[in-house]
Amino acid sequence: MGKREWMIEARKEKGFKRQNQFAEAVGLSKNYLSAIENGERTPSGKAALKIAKVLEIPMERFFEEDQACEKVLE
Repeated sequence: MGKREWMIEARKEKGFKRQNQFAEAVGLSKNYLSAIENGERTPSGKAALKIAKVLEIPMERFFEEDQACEKVLE
């Protein structure tokens, strides 16, 4: 999975230029959020919900990507 540019863009549009500010607002560690943004990790349902609320995006966005990747690999 590639970098989640859409997430980075949404974060910046909400005024969180730095990951540490965003991590504090969401209540997750900066390292965990960085891994999610870089496509290295898929957030848990609970983490996706927290991120989605702050960014005002549908939490399903994180999981739609994973399903698309799985179909390509089949």
